[in-house]
Amino acid sequence: MRRFFLVVGMALALLTAIPGHANIRHVPGQYATIQAAIDAAAAGDTVLVAPGSYFENIKFKGKKILVASQYVLTGEVALIRATIIDGSKPAHPDTASCVLFINREDSSSVLAGFTLTGGRGTLWRDEHGAGDYWEGGGVLSALASPTIRNNFIFDNEAINGERAASAGGGAIRCGDGAPRILNNVILANRGMYGAGMVLNYCSGAIVRNNVIAENRVYQAAAGKPTYGGGGIWINNILPNVRLANIIENNTIIGNSSASAPNSPPPAANGGAFVIWNGAIAIVRNNIVWANTQTTGGPIYAPTGSLTITHNNIEGGYAGTGNIAAPPQFADSSYYLNAQSPCVDGGDPGSDFNDPADSGAPAQAKWPSRGSVRNDMGAYGGPGANILAAFSRASSLTPPARVDFGNILPGNVGTVGIAFTNIGAKVLRIEQAQVAGNAGNTITIATALPLQVRPAASDTLKLQWAPLQNGVLQDTLLLYSNDASQSNPQKISLWGNANPTPQLFLNTASYNLGDIDVNVARADTAFWIYNRGTGADSVYLSINYRGIQPAAALGVSPGAAALAAGDSLHVTFALFPALFRRPLFAVYSPRVVVRSRFGLGTTVFEKEMRFRLVGTVGVDENAHVTNGVFKLEQNQPNPFNPQTKISFTLPQAEQVSLKVYDMLGNEVATLKNEEMPPGAHALMYDARALSSGTYFYRLQAGAIVATKKMSLVR
Repeated sequence: MRRFFLVVGMALALLTAIPGHANIRHVPGQYATIQAAIDAAAAGDTVLVAPGSYFENIKFKGKKILVASQYVLTGEVALIRATIIDGSKPAHPDTASCVLFINREDSSSVLAGFTLTGGRGTLWRDEHGAGDYWEGGGVLSALASPTIRNNFIFDNEAINGERAASAGGGAIRCGDGAPRILNNVILANRGMYGAGMVLNYCSGAIVRNNVIAENRVYQAAAGKPTYGGGGIWINNILPNVRLANIIENNTIIGNSSASAPNSPPPAANGGAFVIWNGAIAIVRNNIVWANTQTTGGPIYAPTGSLTITHNNIEGGYAGTGNIAAPPQFADSSYYLNAQSPCVDGGDPGSDFNDPADSGAPAQAKWPSRGSVRNDMGAYGGPGANILAAFSRASSLTPPARVDFGNILPGNVGTVGIAFTNIGAKVLRIEQAQVAGNAGNTITIATALPLQVRPAASDTLKLQWAPLQNGVLQDTLLLYSNDASQSNPQKISLWGNANPTPQLFLNTASYNLGDIDVNVARADTAFWIYNRGTGADSVYLSINYRGIQPAAALGVSPGAAALAAGDSLHVTFALFPALFRRPLFAVYSPRVVVRSRFGLGTTVFEKEMRFRLVGTVGVDENAHVTNGVFKLEQNQPNPFNPQTKISFTLPQAEQVSLKVYDMLGNEVATLKNEEMPPGAHALMYDARALSSGTYFYRLQAGAIVATKKMSLVR
């Protein structure tokens, strides 16, 4: 009975949005297509669409009209799923968005109560000179501020890289406006940025009471950059309009942002949000959970202005009222369980209250829960209502291969396969079978069915007890209700029951820091571990990477036997006095470790980074053959930009005088020629260099001297 009154109340509220004097234009009763009805409509009209599938790519053409399914008459959410605009058969392949608002529509241009699917985006020239992009698989809005409400926007994409810089806004792309995006389900759309939604140069946009789930950003077009933001991508603001975009009472779950070659940040960031380039956003009362990204956390906001309060964010986020607790969804449409920490967890201000139950005014009206204090997520706040029904289990893709590692007969190895359910229905792993299992004993150690609630995780454990030496290569067959995976899903099982060494170095690189060039020897050490099941022989050498002579570096031992479970202490030594020029550089030689019997990787390299610092010890007053070798301090010092460098040669020599920066990079050659004995001086002009410390290095035959000088701009 409570549900009946809610539906009737919603229907009455929606009917008031249809002006009494306006015309209602019926599709297909009066017009064969939705576009034909729009073309005939005048301001204030309603285009009312009966259930069915309409293969169209409609344009509002600037009209202040309501285009809606019969949902607006009855409030029956089943009509949303039954009234479909399918954009997969465009009249022109460059205009493949399901719906386009591109003629300065405002909030009185309303799209309500449809399923939008099959859209592939429109080739669109960015209004701010960034180039051409494929955008808006479901909806493209440019220089417009429409109202998009109570829709089910599913399986659209903007991933075409043809003749475009990139592609984004798989479900919705809005640019240069203040759209109102309310009470929609935005599910399983794809793009190379903003798979769920793009707000580009928007100010004052309202995104409220939406479910934004399972949208995916990835590099769909080879060589084209991605820009992150699996759920929502917000870039910049309307010029000279500093109004915040409101992101309020949404459930943002299971969206993803994958890495892509040659894509700068924010690529691979912000599985839930990217907010950048001066964008302004207020983010409150949302649930942000189970979103994934290659880099960083679910929210990427390096340069935008972000106020974020009273949200439930996985991993936590600083801000008033923010929490990080499993949201506890029910088994459909991401409704909240009564025990959810998100119930009554939103902003306590009365302006954010849930609708009250008419029969119990202190309690919230379904689908809100608890008291009238704001519930976090799509079903909280004054705008909460029942959304288009959806219920599917969907897991983050488990690994294609599971490796038990090295397990000798008589022992048992255990591995776990983790499942995170990002869908809105309980995920059930009904059955698990091993295809072969010959000569081995593989046991499913977890009781089945394994049930994983929405936004929760669990692990399926397997045990392998090999009966004989050999290699495991088998296939695990998983049977589940996962709508995003094949059934059965196949996972390769690998393992090794032969005695096998497995080398491990305690770090891949080691920084020794600064080493005084005048010390005789500097040592450091690292360890090699054999974590396998068999003995190994290891051989060590050095990749000098340009260091000369070879005697300047050493490693010991050069070879050793390493039993299973044992470790080897390795000493790395360097002899600064033996280094040939250039000195005062950052060096990164590598110790090379070779395994004789290991499987897989058998060569390992450990980088040893260090820098030589200090002044080379040369007795500037020493007598050499028939005279004195001397390198004077430059004058003036500090200098800007010219200075004089003087030196004395005891005899004719091949002379090299060069300047280096602090990293050892050669920045100038002042002399490289045969010079007579006696005193010499030259002027050095450093106007091409920036302020800093530099070294000038004089080599005359076998004698070398170095001094430091400072350039101050």
